[in-house]
Amino acid sequence: GAVRTFMMCDAAGAELGGRSQGYVSGVRVSRGGAGCAGQCGGAEAYCCESGGTTRLTHWSFVGEGRGNYESSQAYNFVGEGQGSWIQEEVIQHHGWQIKRACVALVVLAAAAVLAVLWWPLPGPTTTTAPKAPVGVCLLWGDPHITTFDGATANYYGANEFWLVKTTRDDSVRIQARFAGTAYTKGLAATQSVVIGGHFLNGHVIEVGALDTGPPTVDRVPVLPGLGTEHAIDSGLAVLRYDTVGDLPDKAASAFPRNIIHMDLPDSVFIDVFRYKNYIDLRIRMPSLHIDGACGNFNGSPADDTTDSVFSRLGPRVPAGELLFRHHAAAQVTDAMRRMVTASCPPTRRRQAQDWCRQRLSSPDEVEGCVYNKCFGRNEHALHAAQGFR
Repeated sequence: GAVRTFMMCDAAGAELGGRSQGYVSGVRVSRGGAGCAGQCGGAEAYCCESGGTTRLTHWSFVGEGRGNYESSQAYNFVGEGQGSWIQEEVIQHHGWQIKRACVALVVLAAAAVLAVLWWPLPGPTTTTAPKAPVGVCLLWGDPHITTFDGATANYYGANEFWLVKTTRDDSVRIQARFAGTAYTKGLAATQSVVIGGHFLNGHVIEVGALDTGPPTVDRVPVLPGLGTEHAIDSGLAVLRYDTVGDLPDKAASAFPRNIIHMDLPDSVFIDVFRYKNYIDLRIRMPSLHIDGACGNFNGSPADDTTDSVFSRLGPRVPAGELLFRHHAAAQVTDAMRRMVTASCPPTRRRQAQDWCRQRLSSPDEVEGCVYNKCFGRNEHALHAAQGFR
């Protein structure tokens, strides 16, 4: 009989002979990988190929009279029963293997999946407010002031003045008392400084010259000597007393060093250099919408003059805003009066007198105010005043 071809699987395929998928002239049609469907994850037709085959022939009974006939010159009798059998060729596949092209595709697909899984996800968008610029204000001598914006201003009349005042609230308040000394021939020098405001939770720190006694916090003496330290509200502010620090005025290097360092909230740092009858100061802090003798920290030195500060904040700290216990008595020497008469232009002097009288009641306070308005830009007023003694 004719040869029929079967596809068969090995033990893993579990399909041997048997099921014919259709015949054409009695010959079975092979359907490639379909004979072992499921052995390559459903991708047999694309990614699998036979690992090897074995061809064999055997006889299969197909029923009496259903065997094949062979063409010849004549029909020969082949024996009873042979018309009921046909000869079949069986192709047995030994396992399946993945095609190389499919291996590459699987690797690429796995790499793509890993790339997606490990690709860094964008984090939450955050906006950081820019940090305010940090500036330094220096006070030294009688007193000269270098403002946060780099201007030079001078205050010669005795009184209490704003050094730093936050203009949007009462968060930071720093005031200084300027008073005359024998060394400055009656012209003011910085006698003491007082710090308060909401940023200190209502506490008040006062530090003066050595002659004024020890520093105080809320009127209570602290820092009895060099090498001591005092904390406010468990570290809200820390005060240290030592001899370490760069002097604002190099001319004072001949004097013993007595320096108080204040580490305050809101990144405010103050160094107080204590001498016998005056102090020098260094204030380092960020721009917090401030004004005062240290300037308004707006980047422009032009509006840090004594006149400009007086026009914005007045010639002295009002009694209702004073952190000191009381106003100090105004001091005006005869040399200062003679200097105003001789060296302040008449028009400017009259304007200064009118302006100061509208804001101050005491004659000495008015005269001190006039002196500041006339000579606040003069860095060498002390030397000039000595000529009017």
